[in-house]
Amino acid sequence: EHLVRGRRSFSGTVMGSSPGKIHVLLDEPPVEVKVYFYHLEHQRRSRVSATDDGVAVVEEHDGKQTTLCRVGDGVRVGVVDKDSRRDRWVMSLHPKGEPC
Repeated sequence: EHLVRGRRSFSGTVMGSSPGKIHVLLDEPPVEVKVYFYHLEHQRRSRVSATDDGVAVVEEHDGKQTTLCRVGDGVRVGVVDKDSRRDRWVMSLHPKGEPC
């Protein structure tokens, strides 16, 4: 079992991005979750955005831009917290091979 901050994490596949979020289809249970850029920016301490074509999500840290994930990539997501103000779950996202 994989854990993210003491909680279970789930494997899934990046299905796409839309303004401000990444859509991930979990392997089990087979549901789609949204991972919001502003949550990732807070967790990763970097700017997160989608490419113009929406195929990739990139992060920028100290002026250096790297690809976080692309459509079709396997990732792990986990529930980190509850955003009561927006009534949403705060999700983490970790590309395959990146420790949770």
